[in-house]
Amino acid sequence: MIRKVPFTSGCPLARTPRRGGRRSGLVLGIVLVCVVVAVMLATVVTNAAMLNRRQLELANWQQQASWLAESGLQRAVHRLHTAPDYGGETWEVPAASLAAGRSGSVVIRVQPHPAETGGRLIRVEARYPSETPRGVLSVCEASMDVPVPAPEENPR
Repeated sequence: MIRKVPFTSGCPLARTPRRGGRRSGLVLGIVLVCVVVAVMLATVVTNAAMLNRRQLELANWQQQASWLAESGLQRAVHRLHTAPDYGGETWEVPAASLAAGRSGSVVIRVQPHPAETGGRLIRVEARYPSETPRGVLSVCEASMDVPVPAPEENPR
């Protein structure tokens, strides 16, 4: 009697199909969704960190610009005491002079005060950093009386 044996390819890697084929597709879908969610969370965290860094940088720039404006105001007052006809200047502060390693620009304008006789109106505009258009501008204004120099006596 001849016995019928089912045909196999003889390949050891050949497998019989499983009944749970849909389950492996479901697991793959769940893994894919988890990866997508993880990437989205990483993107949100990275964007938040970059925004926080930018805000901190702007706060530092604002503080430096404010200090430069104060320095410009003190510079103008000192110059007015030594030379009452001082009209202002543009003061370029090199990067080597500042701790952050970026240069600053201070524009000092001195004009006669419109309401006070003998007074001067000082306006200082400080930009930090000066090499980028995204720099911060800080403005200071002050008025002061300029001492009139005493007439020199000519001994004869």
